[in-house]
Amino acid sequence: MKTDIINEHKIIIDDINKILPLSADKKTIHVVFVADEKFTDFLGLAINSIIYNSNTNRIYDIAVITTDISEEHIEDLLSLIKDKENINIRFAYVNKLIDKINFKVSNNYNSFTYYRLLLPDIVNGIEKILYLDSDVMVNTDLTELYDMNFDGNLLIGTYDTLIASWQNFNSGMRSYFKALGLNRSGEYVQAGVLLFDLKSIKDKIDMRAMIDYACLKKYIFNDQDLINIYFMGKIKIVSLKWNVLNQNGDALNACLQHLSESQKNEYMDSLSDPYIVHFAERSFPCYRINGRYDETYWKYAKGTVFYDRLDLLRIKTMEASQPVEMTQEAARPLLKDRIKDKLRQSKAIVDLYHSVKKIVGIQHESKLKLAAVTVSGKCERDRKKIILEPGAELSCLHCLWNKGVHAVIADVKMDRTIDNVKWSIYSGCRQIVLANNTLSTGRNKIECSLEEAYIDVELVLRNTSNSNIIVNKIVLKHKEK
Repeated sequence: MKTDIINEHKIIIDDINKILPLSADKKTIHVVFVADEKFTDFLGLAINSIIYNSNTNRIYDIAVITTDISEEHIEDLLSLIKDKENINIRFAYVNKLIDKINFKVSNNYNSFTYYRLLLPDIVNGIEKILYLDSDVMVNTDLTELYDMNFDGNLLIGTYDTLIASWQNFNSGMRSYFKALGLNRSGEYVQAGVLLFDLKSIKDKIDMRAMIDYACLKKYIFNDQDLINIYFMGKIKIVSLKWNVLNQNGDALNACLQHLSESQKNEYMDSLSDPYIVHFAERSFPCYRINGRYDETYWKYAKGTVFYDRLDLLRIKTMEASQPVEMTQEAARPLLKDRIKDKLRQSKAIVDLYHSVKKIVGIQHESKLKLAAVTVSGKCERDRKKIILEPGAELSCLHCLWNKGVHAVIADVKMDRTIDNVKWSIYSGCRQIVLANNTLSTGRNKIECSLEEAYIDVELVLRNTSNSNIIVNKIVLKHKEK
């Protein structure tokens, strides 16, 4: 019997059955999440926080777009709406629909982040829908947000406070957003809370072309960048209280130091009275103890089937943070793991930009070890040289290049008959070309003069010839202006 009930809430969406049926009742608030099996406990808390603050005079139709949530977890999520006549949850499986789509995904993201782009295509019969990331906590009824007037815009959301702070100073990221045409601080929307005007979007935006474009180019912030580019000038920015990022450490400090005075005042006000809290970068209270929203978080978890599992994560976090007496020999592996954890947490420096080595303000000639160079395609390599076969690519990625004159020197051997093999320096997931040159046998040099810092700088040498290219040495130089 349970399986029958569960199947009533499951929808398979593919090229034939490409419609997510939702209630057409005018009193209905349509909410959609995207989640996978591993994230269902956090999704459960998000949904329960909506239920906790719901208005009995409204209907809440909640859809979860997924590919792998199990029947066991569907049952857990459906337990939240037992005896709740005005709330429905359904699960839309899009495996067949996205099977042939090859989204470009940056580090620390997965292709799930793009599924919200499918909404205008798979939803019919309603005028708007509220998208929420599954790592949110809702502290108020959603009616006020859902009933907002678009005023001729296609999306409603809040600006991203961290990105706004980066756009206000020479952060390295500023040059990336300038290249995308998204350089106005306070206008870049944070895509974790978005109200879509579905009717107008279908008339004005070719979502299939947008999805196709997502398969061609890679952005640092994936579909969030893409949404800001495609909907530029058609986004209504509302109070930060509707999407308060739970930021700590460097991110919080960046906001406090670099937001404008009016932005900072709004930011501080939103932190003290958030309508929706966004636990981005897994900043959940079960991972960060004694945070500002712990008490409210556990209030929504209490009494649900998710409480014990979330509490177990909290206990493990507390145990891991306790000092342990041990010998120096026993401590070394633990210290190594902690360093790795710190690197994983420092996403703005390491993970987010795939850095193999951080190079900032080099004052002298520095030979880059070939072991730190990434190669794709067919090649032979050892500690002294890399042989790139036709079609292979050498890539050397760094986090940040400061203002100044930078040069990359490469010593290569190649067939003298080879012509027009290019090597280039890019920034921002290869969105910005800083310099390029033709490669030849012997000593090769690319130089670029930077007026401000650039993030995610990458040297790329692609063998477009029919012969092998031997790379013996790569040298980096930097001279501050």
